[in-house]
Amino acid sequence: MQDIKTEAPPETLAASADVRFPETRALDALRAFGAITLAFIFHHLYYVGDNEAFFTAVPPVFPFAQLFKAIRVYGEYIVDLMYCVSGFTICLAYKAKIADGTIRAKNFAVRRAARLYPLHLLTLILTGLMTLAAVISDSPALSTQVHDASDTIASFVRSVFLAQDIWTRRSSAFNDPSWTLSFYLIVYIIFYAVVQRSKPGSTVLRFAICAAVGTMLMKFIPDGTPVVNYESGRAAAGFFSGCLTFELHRALSSRPRARRVCVVVSACAAAALLCALVSSAQVRYSTAVVLSMRLFFFPPVLILVLNIKPLSRFLSLRPFGWLGNLSFSIYLWHLPVVTFMKILVFAVSGELKMTAWTASPMFFYCWVISVVIISHMSHYYFERRVQKRVLAAFAGGAPPNPGKRPGIRVAVFILAAVCFASAPAVLLRVLAAKGAFEATEKDGAALFINRPDGYSIELPLGFAADLSLASSVTRYISDDLDVTVSREWSPYDDVDGYIAHYLNRFITDEGWRAANDIDLLADTTENIGGRACRVISLRVNGLPENAPGIYTYVTLSAGTRAFLRLMFRERAEGGVWRRAVESLELFSPSGLKISTLDPTPVLPETWTPETREYFEKLRDSESVEFGIFERSRDELDSLEAALNYKFQVMLDYLHLDSTFPLEYYEWIYASGRTLELTLQTTDSNNLDLFGRSPMLDIYRGDADTLELVRGFARGVKELARPVLIRLNNEMNTDWCSYSGIANLSDPDIYVAVWRSVYDIFREEGADNAIWVWNPNNANYPPCRWNNFMRYYPGGKYVQLLGVTGYNTGTYYSAENSETWREFREIYDEVQKEYESAFGDFPWIITEFASSSFGGDKAKWIDGMFESIGEYGQIKLAVWFNANDYDTREGREEIVSRSYKLTDGADLEVFRRGLERFAGR
Repeated sequence: MQDIKTEAPPETLAASADVRFPETRALDALRAFGAITLAFIFHHLYYVGDNEAFFTAVPPVFPFAQLFKAIRVYGEYIVDLMYCVSGFTICLAYKAKIADGTIRAKNFAVRRAARLYPLHLLTLILTGLMTLAAVISDSPALSTQVHDASDTIASFVRSVFLAQDIWTRRSSAFNDPSWTLSFYLIVYIIFYAVVQRSKPGSTVLRFAICAAVGTMLMKFIPDGTPVVNYESGRAAAGFFSGCLTFELHRALSSRPRARRVCVVVSACAAAALLCALVSSAQVRYSTAVVLSMRLFFFPPVLILVLNIKPLSRFLSLRPFGWLGNLSFSIYLWHLPVVTFMKILVFAVSGELKMTAWTASPMFFYCWVISVVIISHMSHYYFERRVQKRVLAAFAGGAPPNPGKRPGIRVAVFILAAVCFASAPAVLLRVLAAKGAFEATEKDGAALFINRPDGYSIELPLGFAADLSLASSVTRYISDDLDVTVSREWSPYDDVDGYIAHYLNRFITDEGWRAANDIDLLADTTENIGGRACRVISLRVNGLPENAPGIYTYVTLSAGTRAFLRLMFRERAEGGVWRRAVESLELFSPSGLKISTLDPTPVLPETWTPETREYFEKLRDSESVEFGIFERSRDELDSLEAALNYKFQVMLDYLHLDSTFPLEYYEWIYASGRTLELTLQTTDSNNLDLFGRSPMLDIYRGDADTLELVRGFARGVKELARPVLIRLNNEMNTDWCSYSGIANLSDPDIYVAVWRSVYDIFREEGADNAIWVWNPNNANYPPCRWNNFMRYYPGGKYVQLLGVTGYNTGTYYSAENSETWREFREIYDEVQKEYESAFGDFPWIITEFASSSFGGDKAKWIDGMFESIGEYGQIKLAVWFNANDYDTREGREEIVSRSYKLTDGADLEVFRRGLERFAGR
């Protein structure tokens, strides 16, 4: 699937200011619809909130949640509708005047530039200033939020000359929505040449040829090809289909009967295609679908809007016209405004990613109101006045009224724009911070009020609140007891079923408890404090004296799908948990949740000189090295010969029942490579999840299990070369025996075990170990208590961030809705998830690959090499050269995910990519 741009073409969002036609009144409504939908609904997912949180954590409280979900699927098609409207509008305003010579090339260019360039330049300067502030602040997270481009100066220059996206595959425009201006240069030139040089009667044919050529470019030319590429084809195809619609509309104006027939046919075609889209389980963006939309939906929509009188009269109402006038301004202002608001909050709090706040209705409303007000001022006090001055100077327009002093108005507008952008952020920040979390004393007890999570709770005196991960959970800690509270949300109507599976399926399983020496003390549903509460209580035997061995889990409803989860850990049985639950008061959440955890890495002073040198070289590298997982030396030799490349890192896995393969690892170093060792504390290869958990054995301090770990530490030490140790990766999932959910649903156990293993390596003198912390890119179960940050061991225990993202293909699409995902789609999400917290870490892709099932693997590989260098933190990427097999009975021999590089086309593309990448 192509890398689709999702912003609307700016010209389609503004009627020509040169002349007004009756038809433009109805088209204004379409422009308003496009601008508002794209800016405030579709783009909200990418520029404001966090996708995962938006669709899992806050839908019940967010306005128009279901509508937003639909627009997430179909929103990108609005862009192509706007291209079509643009072609119609430009034809309407300029075709006749260009054809009869009234408007020459210079005049046409001046008019278009006067309409589009001033606001583009203003927003470019403002975003440039914000980028400068980010650079001065020396904040990687903030720099990425403002402008995600490694070639900042070159990108700014391209933006100045309206060439933001012509030469690059991915837009690096400072004001990202302005990327479409690049392609408008192309379609304007083509449009003028076609109209000016066409003989009477041949214009329609030439418009059709341009639309057809654009469609062919979409089909056969990949995105990223300079000038003539997929996106330029998309713009041409959409724009000239709008021109053809204009010609059809003009032809129908003098033929009432034909117009009526065309209206009926248009209504049927639009309704049929719309029904087909709505009834589809999932619509993938493709050239064929877009072409169908342009032929059978977009032109019919324009025909219907312009020829059904009641509809056109309704859409011609003045509010629609006003919004239509503002639509270009809304389009270019919505990202700078929200960026400024987020920068301001970052400057105040030091926290950039605040999902609970940025995805809140209050933030959304303030953003919309600010953008609309700024857009109104921009259009009437800046754009129109500058446009008149430009036309007067270069195109013979009427001179502006000197008494109105437009220069002062422009200065006032710019100042007001900054004020309107910052005021909501300041107001929200003050309101959110004021009393968001309070701790006080009430009747001899400690009263904690947590407004962002919507509850208050009373605990004995002596408790302190831990807000280090407040965006996920809040912990209340005393000497003998700690309480972890999180506000959760079920994505399913069956909330009890969701809790039973995603939170409790291990702790309620008798076999799992028996295998891990855990006693069930209670499993009931009780009425506590007037609420139905599910209560599960366990005793974990064999723990050290200072470890809490009594676990009590309480879940209770906090709304339609919302619920509170409380986990009590005590050293001895007591009634504290019951009194705490009885004291709970629930109310509507409000305010801002800010985590205070600082994940900054602290490098070990005990590293060997070679280990420190290797790490610093990896950290400071401006390129990406490639590694591989391949245990067969013969296949490795064959693969490297075919690729003409020597992989720099070899990935291997060890479990607790494995023997340390010293000879093989020594060969890895003898061949000039480095070992990435994935150490997993499982003795079943994670296949017996409901059996004995070695994690709990380590947590208990079991001598035999700890000795196995010491053996691995001694083996690493004996290698005497830098080793990348990836311990218990993907722990925030439910498919590993060392995962949180499979170990009492308590991430603290994972942290304690990590630190224990780390300390064992230090004690054994394995000072050549570089530790890689590698959560999964999505939390399974999707609960706040299971957020990946809950498993972070601390900066002194981790030196590298491991990231993992596979394109798993579509083999299991019927079972779990798997989809084909391009490299950029996967790792854009990874970067968004980790950038704000781990911008100071070097990153390595510890394992990745693309399946061959469901798409073009060679094209995926090519896109990977084109994109990977743009992620500045990624220093190493390790290809997983193996296949997964279907685990269902009778299908065990069927490859379900074919990750191996065996196909000739895949190898050739990989070889060219390595060669091209090495030459950068």
